[in-house]
Amino acid sequence: MEEQQRELDERELADNQLHFKQVIWKSILLALIPAGIHVGHLLIAPEAFKVYWPYTLVVLIVGSIASCYVLVAKNRCPICNKGFGRYIPTQRSPNCPGCGSKIV
Repeated sequence: MEEQQRELDERELADNQLHFKQVIWKSILLALIPAGIHVGHLLIAPEAFKVYWPYTLVVLIVGSIASCYVLVAKNRCPICNKGFGRYIPTQRSPNCPGCGSKIV
């Protein structure tokens, strides 16, 4: 059963746009910061890296899992509450694939 399309006012559209920008940035940062720590540690202190690489690798894995969590849990339609999966609403494709409402 498909939900009815609902029009959002400009304030709600602006709030959704800000929310989805935050989802994108959080997922990028949660993946890139641990990778930067891992590579930076390798470049700055290669001798210490031989001892501590398992710890930085764990941080890298945790960051990747957190990034996936942000994409799965926070990436939902505010109208029908269906998850988008890998799809993130942008200016090019502003409609929800579930209910068809314009959300960005």
